[in-house]
Amino acid sequence: MSKTIAGVFVALTLAAVAAGCNQSADAQSGGAPVAFKVGTFERNGQPFVGLVLKDTQVVDIGPANAAYESANGSAPKLTVPGDMKQLIANYDTSWKGRLAAIAKDVSNAPTAPAYASAVDTLKILPPVRPSVILNAGGNYVEHTEGIAAQQQRAGAAPEQPSQATSAPGIWERKPGDKRDNPYLFQKSPTVVTGAKDPIVMPRGRTNIDFECEFDVVIGKKAKYVPSANALDYIFGYTVQIDVSDRGARGDRKMGGSDWLIGKNHDTFGPLGPFIVPKE
Repeated sequence: MSKTIAGVFVALTLAAVAAGCNQSADAQSGGAPVAFKVGTFERNGQPFVGLVLKDTQVVDIGPANAAYESANGSAPKLTVPGDMKQLIANYDTSWKGRLAAIAKDVSNAPTAPAYASAVDTLKILPPVRPSVILNAGGNYVEHTEGIAAQQQRAGAAPEQPSQATSAPGIWERKPGDKRDNPYLFQKSPTVVTGAKDPIVMPRGRTNIDFECEFDVVIGKKAKYVPSANALDYIFGYTVQIDVSDRGARGDRKMGGSDWLIGKNHDTFGPLGPFIVPKE
């Protein structure tokens, strides 16, 4: 599982407080809620944050919010987010209920409003520009077993049974827990591209591979968070294509593993196309 950090946290995650009455007023419009996703798009060279309905329709949040506030004079006036990080930072306190209300209005409208576009008429950008991307080297038991089998076929010694112990300050193991400790690596945010952008083959590298990753978008500044409280810090979920250069580095320095070469060529991190809010 990849864990995608949503933004520069000093700026992004002015810790979101519990949602207030204004949000509730937006959400209380009656009827079942309308599911939506969010993304970043470009029209005529101008990027904007959009609300996505049924994976086919994109609602420009700026003019949609202006129309909503015009039709609902008592609604609080919200500042339109300039990018996804701003939306995430203010989601719980103001935009969660507002987007839910806009989604319902657009879905119930007899015709599509002027601020809604077909998704295939827009350029899809990465939904967010992460400041940190952490990927798990082994995603699940069968994955790690497959990696070990592949290494043995390549001549490596058989992997010994796990002897994982607690690592103070990082993770604590309960007695009897025989699982391996998590193994994470970083992908550079500079390799992130849109979900439909081309992946450029690096010069001279021919053994290129890819894996589909389920990404957790972390929306608040967090450290030493108990697993029971992890969901409090998650904004939503998206998809990443983890592209890898499986070719060797030509020597055995540092054991031969080179995460920079293997994971961080330009365009090796297609992200999106959308983020699904956790609710």
